[in-house]
Amino acid sequence: MSLYINQNSSLGTLKPIYVTSLNLSTFLLLILGISIILFTSIIFSVIIQYLESKMFLAAKELRFEDAAYLRDKIKDIKEI
Repeated sequence: MSLYINQNSSLGTLKPIYVTSLNLSTFLLLILGISIILFTSIIFSVIIQYLESKMFLAAKELRFEDAAYLRDKIKDIKEI
C-alpha cells in the first residue's frame, strides 16, 4: 500500500510513502480523517460560493460596505 503526501512546500509535488503493514483501527482512523477533510472542504466551498454570490449582489446594488464585509469573510474562510 502506498500513501501520497506533499513532502515539500511546492504544491502539486506528491511523493509516495510505502506502508507495509497497517492494522484495521489505524486504517479506519485514516479513512475517517480523509472523510472529515473532504467533507470540510466541500462545506467551505459551498459557503464561499454562497458568500460570493451575496457579495456580487451587494456590489451590484451599490451596497459597498456589505460587499467589503463579505469579501473579508470570504478571505478569512479561505485562510483556514
